[in-house]
Amino acid sequence: AVLLLLAACAGGPRSGGSGETARGWSVTDDRDVAAYDVEHYALDLVLDPAGRALDARCRVRLWPVDGALERVVLDASGLNVRSVVDADGRALAFESSSDALHVVLAAPVPRGSFAEITERVHLTIAALFGLVAVGATTEIVLTMPRAWTAVAVGERIEREEDGTRARERWRMTFPHPPYLTAFVAGELAVETDAWDGVPLTFAGPPAQKAELRAAFEETDEILAWLSATTGVRYPHAGYAQTCVDDFPFGGMEYVSATTLTASALPDAPGLRDEGNL
Repeated sequence: AVLLLLAACAGGPRSGGSGETARGWSVTDDRDVAAYDVEHYALDLVLDPAGRALDARCRVRLWPVDGALERVVLDASGLNVRSVVDADGRALAFESSSDALHVVLAAPVPRGSFAEITERVHLTIAALFGLVAVGATTEIVLTMPRAWTAVAVGERIEREEDGTRARERWRMTFPHPPYLTAFVAGELAVETDAWDGVPLTFAGPPAQKAELRAAFEETDEILAWLSATTGVRYPHAGYAQTCVDDFPFGGMEYVSATTLTASALPDAPGLRDEGNL
């Protein structure tokens, strides 16, 4: 399976020009950069399993906070950025440093208006990174082999199949930190259940399909207990738990979708030790 937290990449930084803009600034000069809020991230990802790579477009919607927004600095560790454009398709001056993407907008954006910029990136799967912010919504579009299954944060709102490829769109409308955005895609076995009208998904390696339901059968009871104890009902359109091989963190609780290592799936002796058989 392929696992990504917003993006996974390797490759050196790239520059979008000479480093100077028409307004006389160095692209990487962070002085007097106005504060902004990020409202929405939209990711459009084309997966290339054979090349262990993907092509990505990331659209970011920004609102100025203090004054006119003329330059933007985004967290971006090791991204191989090929271009940055605005909502009108205008190419923007940019430069990637080791941990940030610096962009100069085509024209100042006043407070009360928003800017949208789209980064085009080629990534090879090697490392993981996240973007740290709060209060954003996210959308993920995945293009992948037709035989693959995807599990992502939020809700799958459509799937289209064409020849050997499939395209899925996932949307999370509940504001959340973007570093808690993730998806898993690959040849996965899937079991389903529900709690109080909330769909539950359990996914993992096909060879361990028989272990999925036993491993997660108490999920409905746990959601009921947490909702009753906190006084807040589980707020999302679904909840997924996915086990994958070689997951480096053991487990990570992304918003509405938890990813675990495949070792979280107990075999029959393990279930007997837990008293579930």
